[in-house]
Formats: sequence, C-alpha cells, structure tokens
Amino acid sequence: MEDHRRAAERVRQDQRQRAAHPAERRYADAYHLAHLAEWHGVADLREAARAVLERERELTAEDDGEPGLAGRTFQVTAHRRGADVVVVVEGEIDALAEPAFRDYVRERSGRRVVFDLSGLTFIDSAGLQVLIDAHRRGQAAYCALAPRVARLFDLLGLRARMNVYESVDEAFPT
Repeated sequence: MEDHRRAAERVRQDQRQRAAHPAERRYADAYHLAHLAEWHGVADLREAARAVLERERELTAEDDGEPGLAGRTFQVTAHRRGADVVVVVEGEIDALAEPAFRDYVRERSGRRVVFDLSGLTFIDSAGLQVLIDAHRRGQAAYCALAPRVARLFDLLGLRARMNVYESVDEAFPT
C-alpha cells in the first residue's frame, strides 16, 4: 500500500511540474483523486471527479457556437455541417487529455460525427480508444489523417475497418 502512495505522489509531482496552466494542475490532481476514489471506494474523494468537469468549463473555446475544449497540449472544437458534427482535433491527445476528450466527443450528437485529424500530432492508446468508441457507437468518419496518425491507423488495420477519408469534404457527398 505504501508503494502505491509513493508512486501516486511521484505521478502527481511529475504532472505538476509539466503543467504550465493552473487549471491543468488542478485537473491533474482531480483526475488522480478520482481514480483513487474509484480504487478505494472512498466517498469524500468522489467530489474530485467534479473538478475534472469544472476544468473543462474553465478552458473553453468557441467555434461556430459549439463549445470547444483546450488544454496545455491540445485543442478540440466542433461545428455542425448539416445534420453531422465535425470535430476538429489539434495537438496531442494523451492519457491526461483523454477523459476530457472522451466526454467532449460523447456530448456531441448528430447523425454522424466526422473527425478532422489533420492537426493531430500525437495520439496514444487512450485517445485512440475514444476514436474507436465513436465508431462503435454509430456513424463516424475520420478525415485528413496526419502522417503519424495515418501510419498508426495502417499498422492497426483501422483504415480498412473504419470510414477514413482524405479530406473533410470527401466525407460529405455532394
């Protein structure tokens, strides 16, 4: 048990050092506490999960009336195109960004969710799981894959299983 506490404290210290924005530090702490609460079933720590949602509201951007999401290393915006929602992802989606990214994508509804990944420079397995979950939930399209992301899709065989387009315009038939 003591080893877990020391490891958790090291993770928190590392996250604090890397986080330049005060809201990012609060988010990292809240995210860690929420996981501890889930692990140990401690009711007092469950309040920390609410801080995660508060962080999303603090770091909001606007794009065509749809709320956006921004963090230290990423920005996500959305806009409607007919009955569909286009989600534009820029920067790096890693394990720290994944919870907010997952919630953001789940809150967007439309006939189809179209991901513009042209500005995505890095995605880890946690972020990739959000994209796969969107595919499983219904109609989803993935457009303008950056070279590193395209290579990942090819290595995992996702290009053959998912709706992947060269550009956002190709995803919308004329």
